[in-house]
Amino acid sequence: MVLPFSGWSSKSNSYSNGLQLIEFTDTSIKTAGTAKTKGWVERGIFVKGKLVSLSDIALSVVDYSDRYAPKTIAELTLARNVVNAQPQGTTIAQLSSDWWDNDLSNSELRVLPISDAEEKKSLDGALASVTIEGYNARIFRNGDLAYVVSDVREKIPCPTSDGGSKGGAEPGAPSDGSYEPVCYTNTQKIQVVDLAGGKAVLKGSTKLPATSYGYWGWGWYGCYYWDWYNGADVVQVQGDALAFRRWYPVYSYSGSGYTYEESKHALFVVDLKNPDAPKLASTAVTTDPYGWWGNMRVAGDTLYVSHYDWLTKPDPTMPGESKYYVKYFLDPIDLSDRSAPKLGKRINVPGIMVGASETDPSLVYTVDYRWYGDYTKDELSVVKIVGDKAYLQGNTLIDGYVGQVFVKGNKAYASAQRYTYAGDTYTGPRVQLHEIDLTNPKAPIDRASTEKKGWGWLLGVAGDRAVLTSGWGGAGVDIYKLSAGTAPVFDQFVRTRGWWSTSLTRQANSLFLASGYWGVQQIDL
Repeated sequence: MVLPFSGWSSKSNSYSNGLQLIEFTDTSIKTAGTAKTKGWVERGIFVKGKLVSLSDIALSVVDYSDRYAPKTIAELTLARNVVNAQPQGTTIAQLSSDWWDNDLSNSELRVLPISDAEEKKSLDGALASVTIEGYNARIFRNGDLAYVVSDVREKIPCPTSDGGSKGGAEPGAPSDGSYEPVCYTNTQKIQVVDLAGGKAVLKGSTKLPATSYGYWGWGWYGCYYWDWYNGADVVQVQGDALAFRRWYPVYSYSGSGYTYEESKHALFVVDLKNPDAPKLASTAVTTDPYGWWGNMRVAGDTLYVSHYDWLTKPDPTMPGESKYYVKYFLDPIDLSDRSAPKLGKRINVPGIMVGASETDPSLVYTVDYRWYGDYTKDELSVVKIVGDKAYLQGNTLIDGYVGQVFVKGNKAYASAQRYTYAGDTYTGPRVQLHEIDLTNPKAPIDRASTEKKGWGWLLGVAGDRAVLTSGWGGAGVDIYKLSAGTAPVFDQFVRTRGWWSTSLTRQANSLFLASGYWGVQQIDL
């Protein structure tokens, strides 16, 4: 008989799924071999001398002619965790990365016909496919080239308290000294893929320095993925370069105190001018062991990072007491020599940078959270960068909690979430989409849509459409129509599949949403 099983192994730190063969007679029962398969296994069926394993993500065929060593001989993938979809003419490139199932080894980039972007016609209709080392993959496009960034872990000797390289055994490990503990370093890999002609060809790659920590640090991040102060840890600049932020709230201690370490705290730049041989360089934004930097942004061809200083001043209204302030700064990065990036003079600005004009990159947009006694608002400001000075041009207040800001031309788009009351009675959340016209930077014009009940965060802007998440979960998206000189107008609600949509792209009159294990959803406008 066969028993489907799925579970988590604390020893291997991975899911263990498959089929267990069991032999029995009238008087005995014992286990035979095990066939490992992918996904959460729900069925094991004997079919024509073979075993078929059905899970939530794969259909596998097992040869059990040797009952003590069954082997998986064929597998059809039923679902992939698609994290990005990039249409290009008659094809669409789909990036999948199965971190949810703890597959920390590889991701996959596939090219499919655009006519079957949702894979309704075939589950194995890919025109081309390449395997990418690592997980949690992201993609940046430069014409036919795709720059895929993934997290990679590599085995290292485990450290011990006495400075050795072999750690202690895990519970349940052999006691004869044969157990070898496993530890990992973590880093990021950049893989170039050529997608010309509907193909997928691996080009050059490089890795950042490894570190023993598995996350890239906190800092000024939002409570939600779409908050305005959720600065990226990887950005594309000048088309063929990527910048990486490394900042950990963890420091190395020496006899003189905590010290700066490049692998944990530097800004890294990957030069991709030669797609066959990417080059890596780095610079320090701050060597202060207690300092913070982040919120990487790009204005034209200029890369900016942000930092802030805490200030303490006497409170003029309360003698002997103090007031506390934050002073924001932009730090331009000189990439004229990519092999030696340099930190420019810091520029004092009235908030965290959220974007810049696409027609005049010297016009930078910032947002700050303001407290006005008994109410709060976010303030969007426009400054003009001249040398190492920022000159305020204009500003406007936005009612509510502002989401991620998208800039198109001289217009900035953002959702704003409000929590409303009738007297002391809470009447629920409300959301508006704001189009802020900054054509005249000294007189911003805020055009807001009609307020809707519920939650919503701006997912992206594509042509004359803006797409907001609809509701608290992944129920669907609200699509707004954008027209010159008028406020955004709600157009339609579209039910989405599965969890949050992780990417939004558009080609002609179709939107493409990456929806995790539910694949790609095409929305025809």
